[in-house]
Amino acid sequence: MVYPNPNPNPNPNPNPNPNPNWKRSGPSYGGRKEESQAREKQKQRETEAARKKEMKEAARREREEIQVSQFKYEDENLGNYFRAYPVADGRYDAYTASWKDGVGVMAETKTMKMRRDEVTRSRRRGAGDESQ
Repeated sequence: MVYPNPNPNPNPNPNPNPNPNWKRSGPSYGGRKEESQAREKQKQRETEAARKKEMKEAARREREEIQVSQFKYEDENLGNYFRAYPVADGRYDAYTASWKDGVGVMAETKTMKMRRDEVTRSRRRGAGDESQ
């Protein structure tokens, strides 16, 4: 005995739309690809930031090791040598931490401040900002 086919549609494809460019609702492949590229780019940024931080930390450690060995050598071989700066006890650390932009021990004079302000004003005028 032969039973009739309960499915009148002979096409086994569950997609009722014959258009091959038809997409299902929801996030498309392109969106997932863009998200994955964004995640990969973020991962690369974080890796690069971590690498740079590690390099700075390694340079700082190396500088400290050299300084300690230099202090040890001076104490052992130079007798009554007095070191004004840098010192092993860290008494100038707060002072050097206040230095900004590599200015160092050079004091900012009134003339330097006036010159910097003039440069800033001239840059603003050059950019079209005549507000001052």
